[in-house]
Amino acid sequence: MTATQQLLSMGLRFIGVVKTGTKSFPLGVLSVLPLEDQGEHVSYAHTTADGVTVMMAVLRVDQERCYFIFSASTTLLGAPYDCVLWRQLRDDPERVVLTVA
Repeated sequence: MTATQQLLSMGLRFIGVVKTGTKSFPLGVLSVLPLEDQGEHVSYAHTTADGVTVMMAVLRVDQERCYFIFSASTTLLGAPYDCVLWRQLRDDPERVVLTVA
């Protein structure tokens, strides 16, 4: 959380994975929430007095519970985008387009 605050004071944005011993992160609150299905998430926002979101704490469930902190304003879904990958399924590699929702 300290890194996020320092970077934000310099006008930079930040996103990072939170370790379990992080000071000032609402880990106690997030760790007891009953999220179990892959893709479920919950977030807490820290806003300024005028309502601008400056930091968010997020718990997301993938194969495990992942905790993040970032300086952003939303966790709404963005526009889908295509990622071009090379996969070698047999002898010859081939290009595959993976669309990320």
